[in-house]
Amino acid sequence: MKIRAMVMMLSLVASGAVHASTDHARSDGREPVVDTDRGPVIGVVDGGIQTFKGIPYAQAPVGELRWLPPQPHARWDTPLHADHFSATCATGYTLGGFGKLSSSEDCLYLNVFVPRGHAARGRLPVMVWIHGGGLGTGSGNDYSPHPVVDHGVILVTFNYRLGTFGYFSHPAINREHHPGVNYGTLDQQAVLKWVQRNIWRFGGDNRNVTIFGESAGGHSVLAQMVSPAAKGLFQRAIVESGAYGLRQPSLKEANVWGRKIASDLGCGDGEDDSVASCLRKASTEAILQHGTNRLPIAQVYVDGTIIPSDFIDAFQAGRFLRVPVINGYNENEGAFFAGLAELQRKRPIAERDTREALVGSFGPRIGASLYNIANFPPGATDVTQKYASFFGRSKFICSSILTSAILSRYVPVYAYDFADESAPPLLDQASIPYGAAHTSELQYLFSGFHGDSGHQTPLNARQRQLADRMTSNWTTFARSGSPNASGADRWKRFDETNEETLRYTANGATAIRAASTHFRCDDVAKALVLPRL
Repeated sequence: MKIRAMVMMLSLVASGAVHASTDHARSDGREPVVDTDRGPVIGVVDGGIQTFKGIPYAQAPVGELRWLPPQPHARWDTPLHADHFSATCATGYTLGGFGKLSSSEDCLYLNVFVPRGHAARGRLPVMVWIHGGGLGTGSGNDYSPHPVVDHGVILVTFNYRLGTFGYFSHPAINREHHPGVNYGTLDQQAVLKWVQRNIWRFGGDNRNVTIFGESAGGHSVLAQMVSPAAKGLFQRAIVESGAYGLRQPSLKEANVWGRKIASDLGCGDGEDDSVASCLRKASTEAILQHGTNRLPIAQVYVDGTIIPSDFIDAFQAGRFLRVPVINGYNENEGAFFAGLAELQRKRPIAERDTREALVGSFGPRIGASLYNIANFPPGATDVTQKYASFFGRSKFICSSILTSAILSRYVPVYAYDFADESAPPLLDQASIPYGAAHTSELQYLFSGFHGDSGHQTPLNARQRQLADRMTSNWTTFARSGSPNASGADRWKRFDETNEETLRYTANGATAIRAASTHFRCDDVAKALVLPRL
């Protein structure tokens, strides 16, 4: 069957009559029941909130549906017991225990967490969390709804296609003339469309939706802001350590990887339907083996449609969805990656490792320029600390400050610096201190977060106070578009003149200015806007 005809048929089969209900989250005190547009779901009350886990938001993208946009799920009439999480999307990559290995492509499910007794509060703000993991690992299942939901919002978490399954381009598939390449991004949009159709049934306000995410999740928030297809699907955005990679790989670069994977899978080097068929028939395990989930492969690509241009070009021209933004970084971002590299190599990072690492992360031209700026001591056998500092500064911090500066010309931006250097680490101890490393703020927003198998250390009293402050800022922003509650310390908007940034530490939150000067961003920023190749 021709692929376009098949897609049309699937859409018609799955459309069905909308199962409308004027009730939302009705409950007899034991099991809350909600009638979604696909069918009824039965949740559970857990920890004082109503939880609905493992709700399908699209058909399983398997077989002929692999590397197609997410297709509508068929209706069901028998109530679905939404009392357990679905599988993590297929991946062979863990990022040091951040995510878990999985061989399941049947993974397009979401979870909804609702404050108990919400009906008396009217329609609640909705926060949709996009998990991180380099677009190659991770799961929405790993995030506790506390304390976010305790602040009176509805939280939605979900899984989306990862690695080669989520970000893949090959001429044989692209010629089918359906939206493609950035399938994980399309999955995220399918969730946001589900929220628009259904969240009112759970007591949420579909006109007050905040998307937020960390690392690749934050990067995905920026991707949605750049994507015309996401228009009207959200009203606010929070980016945590996600304003990196402002120059996206091109379709040409993506096709190089796609052709290599097709060749490795024995599908040949052609561009016709037989190659597409061969790719879709390949086993999950074979794709995990040959289409490895390394970071250079799993990236948002400029595809001309879903992602029309590089992020930085879209932002500078004002061609993005103009919503209020919280955007920030962790002060010791690079320590996570330097520590992970050291643990994996079982030795310190040497100068000879750094050029390849920077080129792999930034692309040939930007990576080479940054290598020259870094000026690592030639031949040095241990530059772990210096690399951690430079990588964090160039990959995340300065890129975030640059992004805030550009966005602030068009929309309200609130910038932050998470700087609690006593934050419990996720990884095993390395030769350098982690401090406020990449991922460190997650446990302050999602109680007990430790990824799949990372270290779990309870926050102390001062850290819990900081967690409450941050969660209050996040949820207040979701409610009103400003992180400032009535009577609270004022978090001022970022602008290019003063670069005022709220710095979170275990001792509280204070404003700092001239962030780009503090982090010596001038030389790095010039490299970050260079063409990739």
